[in-house]
Amino acid sequence: MPNHFELPLFIPVRPSVWFVAGFYTAHLGAGLALLTSNVPLVIQLLIITGLLASLIHGHSLYIIQKNPASPVQLVLNQAGEWWLSFTCGDTLPVVLKPMAFVHPLLVVLTFKAETGSYRVMLTPDTVDPDTFRRLRVRLRFRNSNED
Repeated sequence: MPNHFELPLFIPVRPSVWFVAGFYTAHLGAGLALLTSNVPLVIQLLIITGLLASLIHGHSLYIIQKNPASPVQLVLNQAGEWWLSFTCGDTLPVVLKPMAFVHPLLVVLTFKAETGSYRVMLTPDTVDPDTFRRLRVRLRFRNSNED
């Protein structure tokens, strides 16, 4: 019988309902806070422009995943190598940076590749519960071995 912690993990990267709600709430809250502040109008317009750019970019990259650089699948193979697939069809080998955040409700992974850095956020509502648990255990085991 194979060890379940050595089997490859295939993790679809989909937007979480919680992430979408938090993303829009944070942008809306920042905009409302700015509009009710005493910041000069010219500076408010600059900040609102930045907020709108962040909203459009994040919406395209993480929510509707129409950006070619949107991650759509994460694979951890038996050798411990990570692979990240994108909407454009490319699959890249990536290296997990040591700053992984692992919690039962949220896993945030930052990867480095030749083409840049990528961040993947996973929540229990987007990943099969068994796969999510196995991923968290493997990440915690990996982190405890690096100490």
